[in-house]
Amino acid sequence: MILSVIAYFTLTVGVALSLLLLTIGFIVLALGIGFTLLLFLIIDPKLKAISSGYEKRQKEYLESLERVQRWEE
Repeated sequence: MILSVIAYFTLTVGVALSLLLLTIGFIVLALGIGFTLLLFLIIDPKLKAISSGYEKRQKEYLESLERVQRWEE
């Protein structure tokens, strides 16, 4: 959570200062991109695990729904 705030803040400040063609702006922008990549590397495996769990539950639900529908016919 803290990393996402830091990434957002550094990207925002970095872009603003880079538009003014200040050297520090490009440095802060590069840091912001680095923080964003780090954030992606940390969050992506967790999101994939949650997504695969959700897909498994959804598949089980659809299979049970199909069994119920076949029983009613």
